Amino acid sequence: MDTKKWFLENLPVELRKEINKCAWEQNTVGMSGAYTYRLTDAKKQNRYLKIMPKVLNNSLKRETEIMKWLE
Repeated sequence: MDTKKWFLENLPVELRKEINKCAWEQNTVGMSGAYTYRLTDAKKQNRYLKIMPKVLNNSLKRETEIMKWLE
């Protein structure tokens, strides 16, 4: 996935190490303009990564509230 490579290059090194080996599944439901992924590691544990273009200018607090439904 080309977008995965681009996103990884822009993430902090520590985060890249954690998620680089995960399976990525993009969530295309929603209208926020952000890219949301479910990342599954070798132990079948899920994590979620939401990447939002700066131009959307949404607050981190608001995005946290939106992501609560994934729990």
